[in-house]
Amino acid sequence: YRYHRAVHRECAIGCGNLAQIQGKLFDLKDSTDAPLFMPNPIQIHITMAITPTPLTSNSAFMARYMALEQPADKIQVTYVYMHPGNDNLAHYCGKTKVVDFVPKHPDDLPVWESGLLTNHNEEILLRPVRLYKDPFRGGNNRLVLCETLDSDMKPQTYNHRHSCLEAMDAASGQHPWFGFEQEYMLLDGNDRQRPLGWPVNGYPEPRSAPHVMYHGAVGANNQYGRDVMEAHFKACLYAGVNISGENAEAQPSQWEYQVGPCEGIQLGDDLIMSRYILLRLAEDLHIGVTFNPKPVEGWPGNGGHTNFSTEAMRREGGVEEINRAIEALSKRH
Repeated sequence: YRYHRAVHRECAIGCGNLAQIQGKLFDLKDSTDAPLFMPNPIQIHITMAITPTPLTSNSAFMARYMALEQPADKIQVTYVYMHPGNDNLAHYCGKTKVVDFVPKHPDDLPVWESGLLTNHNEEILLRPVRLYKDPFRGGNNRLVLCETLDSDMKPQTYNHRHSCLEAMDAASGQHPWFGFEQEYMLLDGNDRQRPLGWPVNGYPEPRSAPHVMYHGAVGANNQYGRDVMEAHFKACLYAGVNISGENAEAQPSQWEYQVGPCEGIQLGDDLIMSRYILLRLAEDLHIGVTFNPKPVEGWPGNGGHTNFSTEAMRREGGVEEINRAIEALSKRH
C-alpha cells in the first residue's frame, strides 16, 4: 500500500456488517485527496456503541440463585462491624462465614479475623455480640453485630461499644431506656455529591415557597426514594431491629426512622445494625446514603435525636426525677 498511516475513526454501528463498514472506509479521502486504501480487516479498531452494564441489582438473575435449596447444615452468618478507614469515620463492613448449625446466641459463634490490619499492622478481630435474622438471604441465615478487638483480645481504640456497655451495666438498676431518631439523605448513585432526584446543578423549590411542604409529604414532586424507606422498614422488622416508625423529612430525598425504646446497650446495637441494613439495601438500587450532619449547605442537616428515661422518670410523678437530672446535667453541659 502507498499509504501507511494510523487512521482513527469511531463508528457508531446500529446494524450492518463488516463489508458495509469497509465500503464506508474506501469512500474516505485523506488530505491529498488520494484514496485511503483498506488495511487488513484485523487491524481495524471500531468503537461499538454499547449500553453500560447497569449497577443496580438484577432481581431476575438473583432470584434464580436465591431459590436454590440451601443445605440444612450450611448456615451463612454475616459478621457486621465498623472500621475507621483512613478518615477516622465510621465505615460499615461485613463478611460472611458458613457454619454447620443455626446460632441461637452470639456466643455460639467464634471470634473471626476481619482480614484488615490497623495502622500498626495489628490484626483486627471480630467478636459477635448480637444476632439478627438476615433480611437479604432469609431462611436460617443470620447477621451478627461484632465488636472489634486487637490480637490480645482487648478492644480497639475506636471500639466505643466496650466502654458504653460498662456504663450501661453500671446503670442497669435504673433500667435506662433510649430512643433514637435517625435522619438520612439518599444520594444519586453516579454523583454522590447530589441528593437523589435533585436537579443537576440546581436545587428543589425552597422550603419557604407558599405551596411547598416536604416534611411528611407524599407525591412525586415532594419526595424521592420511598422504595428505599419502605424496604428498609420491613427489613429491620424482619431482622429483629426494634424500629418503631418512619417519616419523610424536611427536604426531598431526606427521610427519618426511629429505633427504640430499647434498654441499655441494645439501642446502640440496633441502631448500628439498622444503618448497615439501610446501606446494604440501597446498594441494590445503586443509591447512596449519607448520615452527614450537613450534606447540602443552606438546607436542613441530618439530625440524630436521642430520647432517654430511667425507671424513676417513667413512674407517676417522674417529672421531679427529670428535673433533678436536668439540674445535674446543667453543671457540665
